[in-house]
Amino acid sequence: MQPGRSRILLGVTLIFAALLGWTAFAGIVVSGQSVDDSRSGRLVAVFPPGTGRHATLDRLSRTEASLVQDSILPFVWTLYSAEPGLARRLRQSGAIGVFPDTGLLRCLSLES
Repeated sequence: MQPGRSRILLGVTLIFAALLGWTAFAGIVVSGQSVDDSRSGRLVAVFPPGTGRHATLDRLSRTEASLVQDSILPFVWTLYSAEPGLARRLRQSGAIGVFPDTGLLRCLSLES
């Protein structure tokens, strides 16, 4: 293998390893913040990546929650409802995770 190609391969491998490590770290941090089904208020819902925007908005309209903001990731949404059980309704509508609007999730939703 040529010396230039081996450096490129090493660089790509290191970048991939760093991204994989960051993803694992973020997953551990975020999974510990998941809220119980009875929670309401301002919450961040994470839908499966690849879910279309229109399909997600259609699902969210059935939760009777107000859309506060979308995010830099098209499958992460910040919502609000004072009615009890918002987290349960979001999970029933397809959310794979429901979290309080704080910390890492607040960063993803571009809140200041």
